[in-house]
Amino acid sequence: VPKNPPVETVADGIARMREFEPDAVIGLGGGSAIDAAKVMSVFYEHPAPDLAAAFRQAIPPRREKTKLIAIPGTSGTASEVTCFAVLTYRDENLKVGGKSPAFIPDYAILDVDMTLSMPPRVAAETGMDALAHAVECYLNKNLDDFTEAMAAGAVEGLFRHLPASCATGAVLDREKV
Repeated sequence: VPKNPPVETVADGIARMREFEPDAVIGLGGGSAIDAAKVMSVFYEHPAPDLAAAFRQAIPPRREKTKLIAIPGTSGTASEVTCFAVLTYRDENLKVGGKSPAFIPDYAILDVDMTLSMPPRVAAETGMDALAHAVECYLNKNLDDFTEAMAAGAVEGLFRHLPASCATGAVLDREKV
């Protein structure tokens, strides 16, 4: 799945899913791959004659046929645990976000070895994305005590560990992460 999942890629994935009728969908990789898996799993179950138009309207609230498993290979988007997904309409040069409880994966598998094996540039880009999300969360006017502690901890951890994870040739000690 390319960066910023194009509606055409997702529509092609849905068509392929209809050929073999899967019981589960696995989104493996960055936020784009996981977002594509989210949209594919929902619209596989709830066919839309025009996916581009359907994504701009009410999105079905449930999936019942397929389990959705998200395995992030990067950090930053938290797509593996959210009810949001993004599609890109290249013809219109437009990126549209959608929200539905059906987009929330049934399982999120976090594998430290996957994220520790990212190239330094990808670690830097996705780490800065994670930092932006953490700061944005911390500055939220509706912040509760639990969320404040989580956001502050994320910011602190990113400042502490991100530089080492972005160093060329850096090998992190798994026991310290």
